[in-house]
Amino acid sequence: MWSKLQKQLYNVMDLSTGFQMHCSVYKTKSAWTAGKDKNNRSKGREMIPRYWITIGKGKDKKIIWDFPNQFLKQKSLVDDSPYFKDDNTIQDRMFWPENYTWVAEVIREYLNTPKEQLLTISFAKDQYNLVNTLRKYDRRIAKEKCKKL
Repeated sequence: MWSKLQKQLYNVMDLSTGFQMHCSVYKTKSAWTAGKDKNNRSKGREMIPRYWITIGKGKDKKIIWDFPNQFLKQKSLVDDSPYFKDDNTIQDRMFWPENYTWVAEVIREYLNTPKEQLLTISFAKDQYNLVNTLRKYDRRIAKEKCKKL
């Protein structure tokens, strides 16, 4: 599913800048240590995604947006939840099931937005400035307008 969405995103991005968006999935601490329930399912949340955007090529390649890594210091949305114990990592606390799907949902909504509305529309689920990063490298938006972002 990610590769299909990534391909659609690349169709509108200026790839001459070396724009690339990556997704990788990691097991959480709780998934490694939680064990199995009576139905042989993991008691812990299995995995969490990491999304990051790079720009440039070769030695000049740099990460310009990295979720959740660059946002881990922000207060978790579920810090006060009774479902978490002290041994959970911050990644575990940040990725309550409804919190990790927003990236793909925002990208899908962004791709479906008419180009005339790309600079004016706001995306309610984009709490981490992904859309502004995408706008800077979108071929559908004039470069003069992008400089203002």
